This record gives sequence, structure tokens and C-alpha cells, in this order.
Amino acid sequence: AYNGSVPAAFVQMDGDDSVLCPTKALGAVVASHLPNRTFLYVYAHLYGADVSAQSGLARVGVNTSTWASHASEIPFVFGTQTFISFPNRSKSLVAVPFTAAERNLSQAISSYWGAFARGTSMQLVASGQRAWPAVSSAPSEPQLSLKLATPAATLLQDYHAAHCASFGEA
Repeated sequence: AYNGSVPAAFVQMDGDDSVLCPTKALGAVVASHLPNRTFLYVYAHLYGADVSAQSGLARVGVNTSTWASHASEIPFVFGTQTFISFPNRSKSLVAVPFTAAERNLSQAISSYWGAFARGTSMQLVASGQRAWPAVSSAPSEPQLSLKLATPAATLLQDYHAAHCASFGEA
């Protein structure tokens, strides 16, 4: 697993334990206690402006496209194609042009976020896109998450359970 890379295994474990699993648990609590619908997503596109890509993790075997750093989807929400440079702490904006697939991903993410902000049904985002299912408040039901990645958004069933079982959360 992880192509024999200890750093890659650690990064996956850290992300699962620190972000993915607590988010899943919080989503289930919110879904069962509030009248509003709750939505989960997994952003899984490592690209040039991601802090992981900038910090050289690829040199130690962390070069996957199945996850990304926290908040690295923000340029895709707004289509800005810029990100703050973290490794040199200059906090300068770095231009990272999107590929054609990344432009499509940005348009899809903007559509999902726009529909969410407007309170539009997640079933009616843009034509040809996956519906964004709400989190189920019933613990026995499988949880569906929207995976935002290239080449297209997909639905993940029990993705969180598979990643969180090692931490005593299913």
C-alpha cells in the first residue's frame, strides 16, 4: 500500500484522523439534530498550487491524486487559478493555470456551491452532473458523499466508513 512510502501512509492516516473522520461524525450529528439538510464531500484533486505539491511531498513518495490539502479546493470554487504560496512563507499569490479538466472541475464545484448557497435542490445542479446527496440521519443507512475530482464528480458509498474504521469510527 502507498507504494511502500511511509510518508504517504502517514499523510493519509493524518488526513483521515484529523479531517475526514471528524467531519463524517459531525455531519451525522448535525443531520440528526437540525432540520436543515447536511452535505458531505471529499475533495480529491492534488494540483500544482496545493501546499502538499509546493512543499515537496512528491519527492518522498506522496504523489497521489486521491486526496488534497485542507482548503485547496477554494481556488476551484471561485475559478481564480491563484493560491497563496506557503513553503517560503512569503504569502504571495502564485498563478497556477488550470488544465482543461481542472477548468471543468472548477465549473462543477462552482455549480455545486452556488446551488448550495441559493438553497437550490442538490438534485438540480447543472445538467449532466451528479446529484449531491444529503447525509442520512439514520446511522444504519450507508452514507453517500460527493467526490470532487477530475475527470468528473462521482458518488462514494461508505467512503468514510472504510477510512474511519481504523480509528474506531464506522
